[in-house]
Amino acid sequence: MSIELTKLTPEQVMEYWPQIRECIEVSLPPLVRQNSKALLRIQESLLLRRLECWIASETRDLTKSLGVATTCFVTDEISLTKNLLVYTATTVASHSQEMWGKCYEVLAKYATSRGCKNIIAYSELPEVISLVERIGGNCNWRILYFPLD
Repeated sequence: MSIELTKLTPEQVMEYWPQIRECIEVSLPPLVRQNSKALLRIQESLLLRRLECWIASETRDLTKSLGVATTCFVTDEISLTKNLLVYTATTVASHSQEMWGKCYEVLAKYATSRGCKNIIAYSELPEVISLVERIGGNCNWRILYFPLD
């Protein structure tokens, strides 16, 4: 099985928005409060290309989608280190472990071509952490936060 990772255009984001929105909602980082205003801001960021949407699929025409991810560039303001942040990632169909390695290869090439030093992401799921470690990622650091209400 061949895996394609395709970056969507703003037009494709609008075409698939109900499915994309659902995938984003279930995979938002813990620092984001889920509400309609936040999701509208995410959609706006996708349409303005500040946030990018990627579909992992078995076919180029996206008819057999396996997962959805969003990414953006973030720069540490102190050191000016540029990174590619995987903001959200969700699988939507069963898939081989090979998919993760192929997607990593595509994102690594993309991030490197844009001057990034790292690919970073949020997760608390043990299976995701284990998978990231298996494909060479470092999971030693953790994000610490105190929710304020």
